[in-house]
Amino acid sequence: MRHLLLPLSSLLSGVGLLVVGVGLLFSVVGLRAGLA
Repeated sequence: MRHLLLPLSSLLSGVGLLVVGVGLLFSVVGLRAGLA
């Protein structure tokens, strides 16, 4: 069970970074659309 913990945590951190990046991208696009 221990050997599943590390890939799972790295996968979760990668997914979290992806979600944060997409959220930032959408917020920037939304700001530009609102300003334009």
